Amino acid sequence: MASNALEDEMQALSAIYGNENVLFNEATVTMPATVSVTLDSCIGKVALSAQLAEDYPAMHPRPTLRSDSLSVSECEKVIKNMLEKEQSTHGEVCLFEYCETVLNVLQEHKDTSVKEQSPRDDSKKIAEQVFQVFHGEPLTDRKSVFQAHMAFISSPEDVGQVIKQLCQSKKVENATHNTMAWRVNNEEDFDDDGEKSAGKVMLHVLRQFDAKNTLCVVSRWFGGILLGPVRFRHIANVTRDILVAHEEAVRAGSGH
Repeated sequence: MASNALEDEMQALSAIYGNENVLFNEATVTMPATVSVTLDSCIGKVALSAQLAEDYPAMHPRPTLRSDSLSVSECEKVIKNMLEKEQSTHGEVCLFEYCETVLNVLQEHKDTSVKEQSPRDDSKKIAEQVFQVFHGEPLTDRKSVFQAHMAFISSPEDVGQVIKQLCQSKKVENATHNTMAWRVNNEEDFDDDGEKSAGKVMLHVLRQFDAKNTLCVVSRWFGGILLGPVRFRHIANVTRDILVAHEEAVRAGSGH
């Protein structure tokens, strides 16, 4: 097992979801290593667990889900849906991707259920658009964690909606900083969110890609150790990485 990659991943999971919500057991002679992450979801707390093979992350585990709000068969359906949607590749750590994809799947199921139950003639309610938000891999440096998020937007007004949607995650909402930059319809702007000059750094990266109709947000969870200027390098790198992952769509200005 790639111990350095796993150690970094455990630190990132603990920083994002809280030490109290991440349980890791080392492998023994008779049992493989196991990890369990308790998540605050739209249906309450759920627990995502996985047994890690010796060659993890070369081989990805099939996780299990436990929830007081779902039956065993419903949990299995969520996992099946999650595995169809998650985008991590073999050789890369995948537990964070699993966690976020499960949360997204649960939210989609809840939204669908609410729509089915809503009366058709309720004209007083204006449906808010649900944006597809992509999440980058967390980067950890001296207990600080940086993570990029990205969405395609069609107007400056969409920025606030995406931020609102992102902050439905308590972890994102409670990040030390949620710095952002966006470009759409020949307009562009940034918000440092208290991390002075960080938004300008992100906007510079967006310009380098000639990004169109794109919003990037970088969440930082401060680990208690001052990083100095290196933090801007990390912010630029996680922004660049998520743009590279969706480069064709970013340059075209369409998530489709």
